Amino acid sequence: NKVFIHIFKETQKLSTYLYAIAAGEYEIIVGEYMPGEPPLRIIYAPYRHEEASEQCHILFYLTKMAIKFFEEYLHCKYPFSKYDQVFVPNYQWYAMENAACVIYDESVILDVYDTSRTCLLYTSPSPRDLSTSRMPSSA
Repeated sequence: NKVFIHIFKETQKLSTYLYAIAAGEYEIIVGEYMPGEPPLRIIYAPYRHEEASEQCHILFYLTKMAIKFFEEYLHCKYPFSKYDQVFVPNYQWYAMENAACVIYDESVILDVYDTSRTCLLYTSPSPRDLSTSRMPSSA
């Protein structure tokens, strides 16, 4: 048995209901980001590697666009040093938003072929002109 100890940096004060702990065996994909942008991570169970790898570029793109939109709309920078999206099995509420981390039921986004539970996501670089939206390729 291995024991891991993680020491976290002190953060700004948060209400206790705004932080999250995800325990278990997970893999992580880190998205590309520019200086001044928060690092984006997709965290998932190892058996979901294929789906996460196929969809991570879309999730990173949508997340960057959402952060940019809200920074401009609210006239305030994203206040946290990272943004994680954790996909877990059998999560009762489909998703839970926490500070710098959203936990999803893995089937809500990763099961793209099960249309009974899959969330359809859409964004546009310009919220005012949806007709010009272009999703970048995964290349």
